[in-house]
Amino acid sequence: FVHSEVYTDNTATTPAPAVDASGLTFEPSIFLVGADGIVVERFDVVVDVSELRDRIATIA
Repeated sequence: FVHSEVYTDNTATTPAPAVDASGLTFEPSIFLVGADGIVVERFDVVVDVSELRDRIATIA
């Protein structure tokens, strides 16, 4: 699990380095990564906890 703050300042104008490096232009984004380190799915929307659990179960 990795969490990255989107902005580096309280004015929400300067994106954090992790956001720039990932090329993210919106939030939230959730990446599901397999044990081999490969991204197997990406969510660019808000997801329900049960949906997220179901998806994680398919890669675990």
